Amino acid sequence: EHRVKSALKVVVICIVSVALFVLLAQYVPFMGELLERFSTSGEDDNTTVRFQYWKLALDNFREHPLLGIGWDGFQIEYHEHLYSRNYYGNDYPYMNAHNVYCQLLCECGLVGTLMYISSAVSWFVMTLRLLKKKLRRLTSEYGVVMFSIVMQTFFYMYCVTGNCLYDRMFLFYTIAVGMAIGISTQKDVLDTF
Repeated sequence: EHRVKSALKVVVICIVSVALFVLLAQYVPFMGELLERFSTSGEDDNTTVRFQYWKLALDNFREHPLLGIGWDGFQIEYHEHLYSRNYYGNDYPYMNAHNVYCQLLCECGLVGTLMYISSAVSWFVMTLRLLKKKLRRLTSEYGVVMFSIVMQTFFYMYCVTGNCLYDRMFLFYTIAVGMAIGISTQKDVLDTF
């Protein structure tokens, strides 16, 4: 019975998260762009170009698997191997990989990528655990935790097709994680008294 209730909670959380994401996608332009990227994946020139970026990033990772080529090194590799003045003119002489995971592997290697992923996973798990602490009694905290879960989920999805670790989206992600950490710390302090 307890497992059924837990599974039902997870399903409800997923449905609410997807519904919030779709609602936000209608009113927040960059979320709508992400949704469009996933729905048209493989059908346009932008996707083909992104595959070239990813291949370049992964090729560099294979050559430097442990520590990578250094932060922002992908942009230099892009400029040397993929940038074409004939095609782009003077636009886009330096680009990111449009996939945070590939770019992290390329620039930071396994060491840096695993550090980032382990931190991200621990923050996400911490946020999910806040739901188990019966925060539903505290409406404002529950809303903040749900917002944090939705923003973190969106961020991790956006990392597949965008540069959100390198653009303004990172600010929203850090705010969402910070809010969850704040509530978690507050709960831990209150639990000790």
